[in-house]
Amino acid sequence: MNYLFLDADIKKGDKIDTAGLGGVFPPGIMLGTVERTEHISRESFKRALVTPAVRLDKLQEVIVLKKQTAQKRKQGTK
Repeated sequence: MNYLFLDADIKKGDKIDTAGLGGVFPPGIMLGTVERTEHISRESFKRALVTPAVRLDKLQEVIVLKKQTAQKRKQGTK
């Protein structure tokens, strides 16, 4: 993860998951675990190395299912 604020409260062992802010993925999907953080002295941000929650070389297909709200069911939209 790049471009973290220098005062971001992130450390080794922290779990990283989706926030749901973009509307594409729901919140709470586990992405990985922070292995280390580093600050490059000439940069005004820090970054974190994250180990993926799954072995990406073993993935063949992924599906994300979202709950549909009652209002959308009534409207017949997705």
